[in-house]
Formats: sequence, C-alpha cells, structure tokens
Amino acid sequence: MNMNKRFSMTILIPMLISSSGCDDPDHGFVYPLSVGNSWEYTREWSSFSYADSLNPVYEDTSTFTSQISVTVTGTAVLRDTFETYALTAAEIQGSQTYTGIGYFGQGSDGLYLYGHEGFGSNVLPKRASGGPASGKVLFKGMSFDSVRELLDWVQQSQPVGYLTTTDSLYQEIPPLKTIPYPLTTGTTWTYRPPRDPLWIVKQVMGKETVAVPAGSYACHRITWRYDVNGDGVIDEGIEINDYIGPVGLVLRHVVVKGSIRKDETGGVIGYIDTIGEYKLETVSIEG
Repeated sequence: MNMNKRFSMTILIPMLISSSGCDDPDHGFVYPLSVGNSWEYTREWSSFSYADSLNPVYEDTSTFTSQISVTVTGTAVLRDTFETYALTAAEIQGSQTYTGIGYFGQGSDGLYLYGHEGFGSNVLPKRASGGPASGKVLFKGMSFDSVRELLDWVQQSQPVGYLTTTDSLYQEIPPLKTIPYPLTTGTTWTYRPPRDPLWIVKQVMGKETVAVPAGSYACHRITWRYDVNGDGVIDEGIEINDYIGPVGLVLRHVVVKGSIRKDETGGVIGYIDTIGEYKLETVSIEG
C-alpha cells in the first residue's frame, strides 16, 4: 500500500544546503536558485553488521536504494522580510513516498537556510536515560528505530525534542549559513553551534574530479564533522563528504560507524557500520 509521508528534509536540506558551483571557486558563484531548476538522485545505503566492537569483522550486509527528485518550485517571504526560494524534495523508496520543502536565500557572504517543513517525529532520536532506550539502534547515547532514521537525523540535524505536525513550518533563527561565498579551499565555518543539537563544522577540503551518471565534474569536496554528545570534541566514526560541482551536489558520501544493535529488552546484540551515497542522475538548470 502506498503511503505518503512528510519527509524530514534529510534529502533536500542536506543535499542542497551544501550545493555550490566550483568552476570559479574564488569569486562570482551563487547557487542557481531559479524556479524550475531540478535535480534527480539515486540514494543507496548499506549496513554492515558485526559482533565484536574491538574486531569489526563484517558478518552481514543489507543494502537499500531510493530515488530522489529536487525542484525549485517557487518563492516565499519568511518573517515578512527574507526572500527565499522553495526547494521541494520527494523520495520514493519502495511503496513509500517522502516529501519536504526547504527555504533558501542568497546573502552576499553565502547561501542560507531559513526554514523547512515536512519534519516529523519519526526521525527524532530518543535520548537514553534511566534504562534501556526504546529504539533498535543506539548511537552515542541516542536511540533510533532504524539505521535509516539515524542517517536522516545525522543529515538534517534539527533540534532535539522538536516535534511538529506534518504541515508545520520550522524557521531557523538565526538562519544557517550552508555555503560560504566565495567558495575557497581551506574555508572552515560552523554550520550548527554546540548543542543545537549537534556541533557541526564544515570545511572546503580541495578539488577532485567526480564521475556520476549525470556526467563528470570538477568538484570541491566539503567535509562535515560532528560533536554529537556535546563534550566539545569532534567525534570519530561520523563524517559526511559532499562533492560540489558547477550544477550543485554531484555526490554525497555518508559514514556512521559503531552504532549498537539492540534487542527488544535493550540488550546489545551487535554493532553496525553504515555507508550511504547520493549520486546525481540528471540535472536541469534553466538559470
């Protein structure tokens, strides 16, 4: 049975908030937010299970795929002040469709995320306290019902405990700088400050050529690093790398290592490493 669900923007926001051209990495680029521009992606993620955290010998692998479309569908004014573009995303996985909208605006110093809608409580972590957490996957003290839920939360990074109805608009105050202008190798900035809920730092690492079904592109690699548990130290085993070409996001690579698998009583039954990728299939840029 097909089920339409509001998507948590883990597809739209993480992909396009990081999108930027790299033909001219120093000056002049702004993200092409013209109404009608669109991108199509294939998303694939694989989970590798193992029994011993000190000796991660993979015993089982599960792989899932989905198709994603992202389109600039219109404009909107937020807080009676900020001119934004509405980027609508739809992801199809099996019989399910997930949707969401992100609102982005251009500043002289970067691309900003002003708000999003389509968030739902199904992607929020549950903090473990006073006994076994209720979810099936535990990562750095937070519990999730599935590996996908963990991956979605890592990428969207919405405030912990924030719940909304399916049609609510959540505004980022202050807005989040998702791309700095100019886009220059070595540039480092804070995407989310500490305890919001994650401290996320991004850095433009350098240039690489990337081949995907949509073509071959010279890209900047932007790395996301995290402090998940709020101890002021960047965590190992969790990282995102975005490969940003002249048409936007060309490839995303997500790694989350050391998740704990639990049974229904909260007992540890093993561990999971997860790798996810988004590959650009087609793109249409009108302006």
